[in-house]
Amino acid sequence: MLSENFLHRLDGLSLNLEGRVQGGAGGQRKSRDPGVSSEFSDYREYTPGDDLRRLDWTVFARTGRLYLKQFMDDQDSRVMLLLDGSRSMQAKAELLKDAAMALGYLALSGGDRLQAAWLSDRTECSRTMTARRDAPVLAAFLNAGVMDGTGELLTGLRACPMHQRGLCLLLTDGYGDQTVPECLDFLRAHRQSVVLVQILSREEMTPELEGALELRDAEKQERTPLVVQEDVLRQYRKARDHFLAQTREACMKRGVRYVPLLGEENLEKSLLPHLQRAQVISGV
Repeated sequence: MLSENFLHRLDGLSLNLEGRVQGGAGGQRKSRDPGVSSEFSDYREYTPGDDLRRLDWTVFARTGRLYLKQFMDDQDSRVMLLLDGSRSMQAKAELLKDAAMALGYLALSGGDRLQAAWLSDRTECSRTMTARRDAPVLAAFLNAGVMDGTGELLTGLRACPMHQRGLCLLLTDGYGDQTVPECLDFLRAHRQSVVLVQILSREEMTPELEGALELRDAEKQERTPLVVQEDVLRQYRKARDHFLAQTREACMKRGVRYVPLLGEENLEKSLLPHLQRAQVISGV
């Protein structure tokens, strides 16, 4: 659970989007589509929290209903929060949900249209959220995630609605055969700007194991007997570093911003520096 002080810090920040902004009108970001702010586009019905200055009182006098004017250049962006719902994420559940809450809150406080999804063999999507007042809706959706899915992450991703252009924040440990490259290729093919947040637990980064053990694969439920000695740990660390390097390289080749949350014990201290280094956020 994120503290109120940390959420207050997020209020002064915003997500950096790449490329053209695509979405419904009435948001806080500027589109690069043709047109200027005085160029009328359409109407949409008023919802609580909208800018009252956009109300068209002439339409209200004629219909008795509140409608907002929409303009070509004042559009909100679409942000997708894509969460790995596989079993391997259970050990990282708290870190995953807190990171997702922080990123989702940044989108909502920036006036973006946010949708979240748990990716698995039975992908679940939230309703679209549009303002800071929807933060409790996001929190409830995240807390309901049980992370017991099976199958490849890409299968769950294909079940998500993909809007034309937008920002996708993919939170995963990256486990699975070729999961990360295939997912990134899928998102880029759908013209999405992508940020990959890789999450590993402290135990995965620095395992404290010794002696005769039986290891269980969280994804496949397979069990492997193992005697843990220093040479085994040395091989593990080498494989771990190779795995992380492959993930970073897959992101770099595809123009995807990479945010590592590896063995983090205090997300509120570490998340913002990571996001700033990856140029995911801007502000003070």
